[in-house]
Amino acid sequence: MESFPLSHRDVRLCLLGIGAGLLALHLTLSWRLDDDQLISNSLLLWIGTCYLIWHKRSQIHPQFDKSNLLGLLPIGFVLLRSSFLPNGSFLAVLPLLAALGLALLTSGFRGLVAFWRELVILACLALPVALFLFVTFDISIYTAKVASFVLWYAGKPLRLEGAILYLGQGAVNVAGGCSGQEQIFHLFGIAVMACLIFPFRRCWVMLGVAIAIAFVINALRVCLMTLLVAAGNQTGFVYWHDGSGSLLFSMISVGIFGWIYSEFSNAGFSDATLNDPGLSQAELASHDAFHEGQR
Repeated sequence: MESFPLSHRDVRLCLLGIGAGLLALHLTLSWRLDDDQLISNSLLLWIGTCYLIWHKRSQIHPQFDKSNLLGLLPIGFVLLRSSFLPNGSFLAVLPLLAALGLALLTSGFRGLVAFWRELVILACLALPVALFLFVTFDISIYTAKVASFVLWYAGKPLRLEGAILYLGQGAVNVAGGCSGQEQIFHLFGIAVMACLIFPFRRCWVMLGVAIAIAFVINALRVCLMTLLVAAGNQTGFVYWHDGSGSLLFSMISVGIFGWIYSEFSNAGFSDATLNDPGLSQAELASHDAFHEGQR
């Protein structure tokens, strides 16, 4: 293990510049792709990652060995692929590749251990891509069943055939963006980030809570779109399906989850965190700052 010929301050500034450039590149490409869900999710997860790095900044001591050079591979791939009009799948994986490269450049393989929380947070953005490639499970029919139950309970004379809801003269096929998979991945990533930044005893239970909230809120969105189609309001359907209305439901899910997480965190579950020897000083500082703000 050797020290860098430059001072630690100079090396940190170089790494900061590389990281800021990769972050700006990702957000710029995501903005050009005009994917509101990707942009909002990326912003939240990048903010959480930067928050963790900021709190451990005094503990970051760049060290050099041959494994540092491996960090040039993912960063070089990111820069090369970004020049060929990347699609949404690549932009979801880009932050993880960039963080992997920066961690290796900072401390080699040790960097992967030192920055595992940041890597896990950004991996949540790439999780949907991995699952869509290797898992064929579709929740559309379950979303349709829950939505049909809610409408039936509200007294609406609808008919359900597979994943298609028939109400009046209109019909809604629950597939793709209507299934709720994107919303579930979005809130799941936020839940993972919350557990890593503001941990408390049994906080991982909140991952299941996040999945349930996202699923139910999206099912209610499907109910609304079904009512709009039955009323012949195509403009309203497009707004809640593809427009800002879809983001509004995501914001509602995030708000509900944030409130529940805060309530559980303040209900005495966090006492064990302060005595957990596995937590770093940065995590304890984050925990203290979070609860101080709640008082």
